[in-house]
Amino acid sequence: MKHTIRIFLCMAVWLVAMSCQDDVDVDNLNSFPPTVFSIYPKTSVKVGSDFDVKVIFVDGAGSPLSTATLTLKDESGKEVFKVTKAIADKRFRGGKGG
Repeated sequence: MKHTIRIFLCMAVWLVAMSCQDDVDVDNLNSFPPTVFSIYPKTSVKVGSDFDVKVIFVDGAGSPLSTATLTLKDESGKEVFKVTKAIADKRFRGGKGG
C-alpha cells in the first residue's frame, strides 16, 4: 500500500511540474533568415542544351523575402546569367496557408 501511494504521489508531483512549463513561442520558431529550399536541376547540364532552373525559397515571418537574385556561373566562377525577380507565390508566408 505504501508503495502504491508513493507511485501516485510521484505521478502527481510530475504532473504539476509538467503543467508549469512555459508555452512554446511559435513566432520565434518561424523566424529564420531567407533560405534556398531546393534547386532543380540538381546535376550538371550539358553545355548548349536547353534546361529550366527552378529555385524554391523559404523565409521566416521575421524576415520576409520580397525579391531574389539567381546567378548562374560556369565552373571557373564566371557569371553566365543573372536574374532578379520579385517573389510572387507567398502561400506559406508566416505559416498560414492560402
